Amino acid sequence: VFGSAYDQRVILRLLPYVKPFMKLVIISGISMLIFTFTLVAVPWIIAWAIDDFILVYEDGVLVGDMDGLIWAFVLFLGIAFLNWATNYAQQSAMQRVGQGVLWRLRRDLFGHVQKQSMKYFDNTEVGRLMSRVQGDVGQLQEFAALVVMSLGELLSLVGIIIALLLLNVQLALISMVVVPILMLTMFVWQKYAKKSFIAVRIRISIVNAAFNENISGVRVVQSLNRQPRNLEIFQDKNTAHREANLTAGRFASGLLPGVDILTAVGIALAIYYGASMVADSSLEVGVLVAFIMYIQRFFDPIRNLTQQYTQLQRSMASGSRIFDLMDRNPDMVDSEDADEMDSLKGDIEFKDVRFSYVEGE
Repeated sequence: VFGSAYDQRVILRLLPYVKPFMKLVIISGISMLIFTFTLVAVPWIIAWAIDDFILVYEDGVLVGDMDGLIWAFVLFLGIAFLNWATNYAQQSAMQRVGQGVLWRLRRDLFGHVQKQSMKYFDNTEVGRLMSRVQGDVGQLQEFAALVVMSLGELLSLVGIIIALLLLNVQLALISMVVVPILMLTMFVWQKYAKKSFIAVRIRISIVNAAFNENISGVRVVQSLNRQPRNLEIFQDKNTAHREANLTAGRFASGLLPGVDILTAVGIALAIYYGASMVADSSLEVGVLVAFIMYIQRFFDPIRNLTQQYTQLQRSMASGSRIFDLMDRNPDMVDSEDADEMDSLKGDIEFKDVRFSYVEGE
């Protein structure tokens, strides 16, 4: 389901821009694996501390084991520090990758636009062109980081599922009974969401074009007293953009509450069945605590993926528009054996030009 947010054509076109930064990508990937391990390890350490060092009885009296609890605390601090360090390394590396990719993409896009013929600029609204060069490239800025973050969330999801099954298979299956409902919801939702995000990018480019055309031609507009009419036309375009944004916003905000509801249901199931298992001594208290933490963390990656999904949809829509522009071939292309022109002075010489009518013609 989440894979439908990825446009394969856009990703394949972006890969050459990512290739020069493969060392940073590898660093980020290794950091992400360690970060995922630390996330999964924390509830396990807490369960170990509760069952082996806190709930320790002698002759029916709770005595605890402070020495063991101190070691568990030290281990917990070490895992927490490693969690912070690897998260920082991952984020820093992907920020550098993202900025480097955008730098190269802007350079190539600028060079490609300069190769277009005058006919292209006559037939293309400058505002819409600027929307692609600036707005769409900006929207694509966090793409690389979002992809790595999404992979990290998926790894966390796999790690949590493995931990849940290792703790207690029966309780794990009961707690995850809501997952198929979520997958079905995501499958239906994504079909409509992508269209709405593409519509937003199209509408904003139309609004930018209207801004640019009216500001650059303000003298003509004022001389013809077209301000009221142009404002009316702009209002129609502005309203269409607002409605497109509202529609996309409804799609973006409508999914997250559903994930929260399913999270609450999963936790409630874990508590209800887990408490009964603790009562009949088939489950330890620490394991139940860890189980609840894992269930919460199980839905955290899903919640984050839904948020990243909407951002990825916008990035994919922008990437598609950018590469559509870069795929446009110039109307006129220099031949392979064309001579390189030296720098031009820019002088204009009128030769054999008459500024009068020839008699009889």
